[in-house]
Amino acid sequence: MNKLLGINRKGNAILCRFYGETDCTTVFVASDVEGLRQAIIDNYTGDPESKETTDTLSAIGSHDFYNSNILTIDFEIGGMTFEDVFVS
Repeated sequence: MNKLLGINRKGNAILCRFYGETDCTTVFVASDVEGLRQAIIDNYTGDPESKETTDTLSAIGSHDFYNSNILTIDFEIGGMTFEDVFVS
């Protein structure tokens, strides 16, 4: 059973990359929806109730990882990627 969002995922985690706001890319490996949500809040929106938090989770949930293993979301300064991965 896959506890994370996304269509046709094969991995057991999502590798999150947040870039552009700092000199160094921030990465986080989310193994459940709450961890994924918290990474988005901590590294992007800063607000658990924001539309951007909901929209980002919705974009991940509707992304078909079979057709493209990486979902990229760009914004004015930087962006973020979400990649289906398997953590052993």
